Amino acid sequence: MSRITKLIEELCPNGVEYKPLSEIADIIRGKRITKKDLTEEGVYPVMSGGITFMGRYNEFNRQADTITISSYGQAGYIDFIKEKFWANDVCLTVFPKEMIENKFLYYALKNMQNYLYSNTTKAIPDHIPTKFLMELEIPVPPRPIQDEIVRILDNFTELTAELTAELTDRRKQYEYYRDYLLTPKSNIEYKKISDFATITRGGSFQKSDFVDVGRPAIHYGKIYTNYGISTSQTLNYINEEVFNKSRKAQPNDIVMAVTSENVEDVCKCVAWLGNEDVAVSGHTAIIHHNQNPKYLSYYFHTSMFAKQKEKLAHGTKVIEVTPDRLNDIEIPIPPMDVQNRIVEVLDNFDKICNDFEIGLPAEVEMRQKQYEFFRDKLLTFDLNLERILQTDRQAIIKLIQYVFGYVNVKLKDVALINRGKRVVRNELINDGKYKVYQNALSPLGTYNKFNREENKTFLISAGAAGQIGYSSDKFWAADDCFTFNCFYNLNERFLFHVLKNQQMKIDSLIRKASIPRISKESIESIEFPLYSVGIQGKIVETLDNFEMICNDLITGLPAEIEMRQKQYEYYRNKLLAFKRGIVNES
Repeated sequence: MSRITKLIEELCPNGVEYKPLSEIADIIRGKRITKKDLTEEGVYPVMSGGITFMGRYNEFNRQADTITISSYGQAGYIDFIKEKFWANDVCLTVFPKEMIENKFLYYALKNMQNYLYSNTTKAIPDHIPTKFLMELEIPVPPRPIQDEIVRILDNFTELTAELTAELTDRRKQYEYYRDYLLTPKSNIEYKKISDFATITRGGSFQKSDFVDVGRPAIHYGKIYTNYGISTSQTLNYINEEVFNKSRKAQPNDIVMAVTSENVEDVCKCVAWLGNEDVAVSGHTAIIHHNQNPKYLSYYFHTSMFAKQKEKLAHGTKVIEVTPDRLNDIEIPIPPMDVQNRIVEVLDNFDKICNDFEIGLPAEVEMRQKQYEFFRDKLLTFDLNLERILQTDRQAIIKLIQYVFGYVNVKLKDVALINRGKRVVRNELINDGKYKVYQNALSPLGTYNKFNREENKTFLISAGAAGQIGYSSDKFWAADDCFTFNCFYNLNERFLFHVLKNQQMKIDSLIRKASIPRISKESIESIEFPLYSVGIQGKIVETLDNFEMICNDLITGLPAEIEMRQKQYEYYRNKLLAFKRGIVNES
């Protein structure tokens, strides 16, 4: 049994009393100010007859946490203002009496929102009479029940706010990732658009040429508002005759609007992915190219492109970028496989941010509906639910790793460094099963316990500080021995080779004292390129083979050198072992 159900059974087993709003609260109208009284620098918001604030003012006439009802305009709209504000004359404020909790009354009124909307007078503007409001019947359960309902609904409100904030953050994150992925790396070539594309003007049809059924057509005005990165279907159609006279984009071409009312919208574009030519209106540029069309479209939506187009834009009331001038814009053109991976990643982010079936907007919408459902249930005295969120903090590393094949990281980004546990010499035994590593790569001794699994990289932190080892067997790491807990995208053996490659850097980090030492923080700061897991495996295989060739005394070069040395000595001895003869003196 839930707490709310238990409270209802205990405190009002025979039902909840309903009272007219006039008995439990006072409704006070605000004081009129006009738009000329407002100031942009005003400290306090002004609430009038709309859903949003009218503007700002340097005085307030209502305290924070006040219920408001719009009497004109958006008549019947209920709100809860959490800061001091100015209530204008068409803004009614509700002040509850002692018997009812302020926030509970707000929720009770908000639950009647649609009922209020349906009872506004049909006039211009809409109006809701104060007398009608005063007669509204409000449930008034005992205060403990009011408090519990407020707690539950506040949690829902907070959750929806968190989700909305998360959605905003996700969109910012998406834009950040998009710009990051599309920012040229050192090995990515810049090209002028004219190097890989031809640009022509669109034109010929008008809005008046639209028909319900016909050939596909893209109007420049719809690019700002209705199209996204790409489309395979148009919103409008024209007849065959007009289509034949029109300029057309081919499949995979970019259609760009080159005229707008503002700099932000000019050069908005869409990649045409349909399987036939599409007619294109005037005020457009058609970019015919040999790249991934969605890659180009994504790039044309970045801040990097925006900086370049702003330099080309001209006009005051109407902003234009001449199509010919687009030719000189430079953009990064990575290999096609990288373009494809960038598009794949950004498409997935776009779904997360914008897809109303699987993304956060759907989650927000669902939570809002859930909140309204439970608000309704609670205010007729029923049940509730809860939920949790989780995130992946390694996403950005994995993302860049996937797209470009590597990402530059610090060791602390991809592994945790753990210090071993101290053992002293008198704890060691001669025939222990496990080696103990302390202050050198040669074992301190053996022990019957282990604290590290096999196939572990380790680094000596004191004594032979900075020396890097690798154990194929389980072992005991003592207190001057660092080991690493690698995250899922770092191969342990790859880490060993990375650290060996950084030996000189590591040596430079050692503190020169009576006992040389290296700190955990110094090791964490080591930077290196983190390749994809597959490439790490290939690098490890190659380096391990070289190591075997160079160091293995059985199969490697040292063995061959030794064999050749013995062979040389054998033949040397044979060749120089002349049979002693008799000298003929005659």
